Amino acid sequence: MAFHISIYSLFSLTGAIFSLALGFFVLLSNGLKVNKVFFYFCCVFSVWLFSYAIDYSTSNEAIAIICARIACTSVVLVGTVAYHLVLIQLGIKEKNILRIIYFITAVFSVIFLLSDYFLAGVYKYYWGYYSKAGVFHPLYLVFQAIVLVRLYFLLFTTFYRKYKLF
Repeated sequence: MAFHISIYSLFSLTGAIFSLALGFFVLLSNGLKVNKVFFYFCCVFSVWLFSYAIDYSTSNEAIAIICARIACTSVVLVGTVAYHLVLIQLGIKEKNILRIIYFITAVFSVIFLLSDYFLAGVYKYYWGYYSKAGVFHPLYLVFQAIVLVRLYFLLFTTFYRKYKLF
């Protein structure tokens, strides 16, 4: 049998379900742009967790590789959508920077899905399969770090300016 529900997959599966439910709850509360982007964030997060739930429950390496590629593509999107969400929430207009970040994210996503440069297969552990980083994976990590450092910089500087802590 290629698929069995593993106890190790239940945490990821539960997180995926709750994240998606939260996204729908916020989206349906009103149609604000911030709610739509939060819904996208929850969807991306859910796809990531659901993909790993399948990875932890399958005994088929080919299925595990496909799910790992989907999961890693979702992870690429998490930082970018979180950055977008923070920009909207803080009222910061950085359309050109956001477009560049989304473009780079799209490039990384295609490479994650279609090549072994960033994802070189999967490892088999006792809890299931997990992603194996490819030779250029550190390049993606640098990009993600830059986006997240910028995100936290915007959050902290806005907070400190609002409460006049500088």
